[in-house]
Amino acid sequence: MFAHNETGAVRAPVKNDEGQAPAGEHRRRVRLNWTLALLTVPGAALVMLLWFGAVMGSAGCSDIPCRHQGPGEFFFGLLVYGAPVVALLTVGISFLTATRRRGILVPLCGWALLAADVVVLLISFRP
Repeated sequence: MFAHNETGAVRAPVKNDEGQAPAGEHRRRVRLNWTLALLTVPGAALVMLLWFGAVMGSAGCSDIPCRHQGPGEFFFGLLVYGAPVVALLTVGISFLTATRRRGILVPLCGWALLAADVVVLLISFRP
């Protein structure tokens, strides 16, 4: 947390004698970490619903060939069923890293993988 002096200028971050952030900032960081980590579970469910919706939308291509029917079966399974694995790993690893200083990187990486999954969906199932 940044502190301000009498003139309103920003000073260096406030730290205790051991060079650590105050307890209030630590608590907020841990709470944000867990919020982002736990939100990957509904995020993964949403990714799966988007994938299944895209597959159902391509059902009209059974009579005529469609150019972009998505990835093959292997990559489809990897991308669809990988989303909940990413969410579970994010929550599981957060048990070990949530209280650490750079622990926020775990849920951010989980969200980045889920976002990449959606990008692949948007690119592979286009009209």
